[in-house]
Order: sequence, then structure tokens, then C-alpha cells
Amino acid sequence: MAKKTATTFYKQHLRYFFAAIFVFCSLSSVKAQAHLNQEEFTGRWEVAVHGGTSLFFGDIKQNLILPISSHVNEWRWAGGLNVGYQISPVFKLLLQGIYGHLSGTRRRWNMYFDAEYIETNLVVNVNFNNLFGDKRVTRIASVYGVLGVGLMQHNTAVKDLETSKIIKTVGYGKGSGINGMTIEGVVTYGLGLDFILSDHWVFRAESVNRAINTDRLDGYEDQFPFDVYNYTSVGIAYKFGIVKKKIKEIKVKTF
Repeated sequence: MAKKTATTFYKQHLRYFFAAIFVFCSLSSVKAQAHLNQEEFTGRWEVAVHGGTSLFFGDIKQNLILPISSHVNEWRWAGGLNVGYQISPVFKLLLQGIYGHLSGTRRRWNMYFDAEYIETNLVVNVNFNNLFGDKRVTRIASVYGVLGVGLMQHNTAVKDLETSKIIKTVGYGKGSGINGMTIEGVVTYGLGLDFILSDHWVFRAESVNRAINTDRLDGYEDQFPFDVYNYTSVGIAYKFGIVKKKIKEIKVKTF
């Protein structure tokens, strides 16, 4: 049943994922014909580190949106590493790895959960400034969209709110992931902002949601068909190679 659910999840979301990429590529092509690029683009690699909040949205959560900070604190943290390649002024392809923790509390049910997770994703960043405007590599700041698919591995422990006694576990040697962690499919979507500090250094801020293909992340399967969590982070990226080179002007003699 879980395998069938995961397959359905991927079919639904991958269809939207690739459709969005097709639309973005088409729009980018049209814009490229409408605007003469004044800088010659050079594809380049980058490495980035990041860290920030890791917040859960699902069944075992006290408030619908805002996390609580007492009895039991729902604020958790995560960090990770990206390796990316800028394919064009619009598109960047990245491999992403994240390690973090999640927690949620439901006082009415007298329970809470703690989870640790490892996530790996294939991500496409779409630079909206270059998609809808002139394609420049020297912008001070740019806004981009994030679309991705990947796998999440997690260990989850559901506990009694008063005694902290474990009621139920997910993973912890019973899954098919690393050291028996449970594996879930994940679709990522969100927004980011890049601030160019120099030819090589970039300051980055992102807020990206992760939709999980099952309702097992918090160990409680009931109201939400798919669990979701948000990773909002700041980080620094280092870009390798040459940023740009100007197109040489060709002087034409007149007689």
C-alpha cells in the first residue's frame, strides 16, 4: 500500500514539476529573442552551505501555522550543502543534502513527536529576474523559484506529552534507509533571494516547503494526506570560474 501511495504521489507531482520546467524554458526562449544579451554567459559551478529553521506542518501540531515554544518546543533546526551548476542565465541545477530535526505537539491528544532526518534532492532554480527581464549576470540581487524532487530518510518517535514515554516509532531499524531509517519521497517548492557580494561570493536566503509522499513523518496518520515541513535558511555560496566577459565591439569602417 505504501509503495502504491509513493508511486501515485510521484506521478502527480512529477507531472507538475516537468510541466513547469517546460513552461519556464519556453518563456526563457521567447525572452531571449526579444532582448539582446550584452554579456556573454559562461556556465559555472558553485558550492553553498546553509542553515536555518526546520518546522513541521501536519497532524501532530498545536497551531495551524505558528509553532509553539513551550510544552513542547516545536522550533527545530537544520543545515546542509549544495553543489550546483548554472546552465543558463535563467536555470541552475543543484544536488542538495540536508540534515535536521523536526518536532510537533498536540496538547489535546497528550502527545508530541521528535524526528531526525536526512534529505537529498535534485533541484532546479529559476531566476525570475532573468526569465522576465534582460538576462544579466551582474545583478546585485535576484529572486528565484525552487522546484525539486528527492528522498527523505527519517527516524520518528511519538511520545506521551506528560511522561515523555515513547508510544510509537517509525524507522529506528525497521525502514529500508540508512541504519533502518524510513524512506519517503519528497517534492520541494519555494522562493529564494541572492545578494551578489563579489564575483565569487553570494549571500542567499530561501524558504522552501517539502511535501512528503505519506502521512507517516509525525507517526500519526489521520487528517493530512501528506505531511509537509518548511526549511527557511540563510547561507553563503562560492562560485567558481569567470563571471562574465564582455562581447567585443566590432568597429566598421565607413567610406
